[in-house]
Amino acid sequence: MKEVFTNFFMIHSSGTSFLADRLAAQGIAPTDWSLHWPGGNTTLLIDNRHGGTPEQRYPSIALQAMEMLPAIEQVEYIVPGEHTALRLHMMGGDVCFNGLRSLAHWAARRYGYTQLPLECAGSPHRYSATIEGPAEQSVITLQCPQGFTQRDDLPFPAVDMGGIIHLVAAQSHWDEHEARQQLQSVLRQCPWLASTTAAVGLITVVGQRLYPLVHVFATNTTVLQSACGSGTVAAHLITGQEHWYPPSGVLFSTTPRENQIHLRAIVRGYSPSAAPEPNHFYYDPVQHRGVAPAADSVL
Repeated sequence: MKEVFTNFFMIHSSGTSFLADRLAAQGIAPTDWSLHWPGGNTTLLIDNRHGGTPEQRYPSIALQAMEMLPAIEQVEYIVPGEHTALRLHMMGGDVCFNGLRSLAHWAARRYGYTQLPLECAGSPHRYSATIEGPAEQSVITLQCPQGFTQRDDLPFPAVDMGGIIHLVAAQSHWDEHEARQQLQSVLRQCPWLASTTAAVGLITVVGQRLYPLVHVFATNTTVLQSACGSGTVAAHLITGQEHWYPPSGVLFSTTPRENQIHLRAIVRGYSPSAAPEPNHFYYDPVQHRGVAPAADSVL
């Protein structure tokens, strides 16, 4: 297992230089990519609004980037929206709420937005994001519709988010080996999932702790993520809990508001074109990890 819980917090400049070279070889300029840390779940964001990278190359470019920097858990692309200015297209065509929050962070840093509507390929829903705080570290709330479908035809309670299906398993303890076996068993028992959704997540819930294991079909990757926004919302819909701590240790809140669920947590980012190359991209683990805040603590 890659050391996402510790090494996740530091990506040295040598790593970003190698990544920049690899992306440049794919025709992706430094002005077109950035790294984001939406409370965990390190995300490489590539601006493809100009259409220079064909969609069929999304998975292969993502795999190369994830192999180059193992701390990267997912890759997403910015494309023009159908009903909004910005649309997110994940590496596997799946739906990603932390990806949408990363996109909102990118838009806030580049254009100064404090609120904006967003779309995600693979999802029929529209979203909106509110950005608070400085660009270096923002608190971003994603407003999600409540029109997600709960399913009872899978081995665990499940929620179809429209582009990803999350199974929520309440357990007394966390065991990664056991979780991987459970997810593989689900994929074997339900082969139809590969043709009906882009990704499947097994969200293990142990009290307020949440462990997201996500399989993406297009890249054939199964990643134990340090945070998962859509998985957190799915866990809320199944259990009713509102405060969550993924492996990153960052507090995520899921708050029902009328016909929406508000997903709220911090986001940080690094862009190679925004400033001279830093010694490293660093997120302070002491400030946001360690002893979990009280259950009623709100960001």
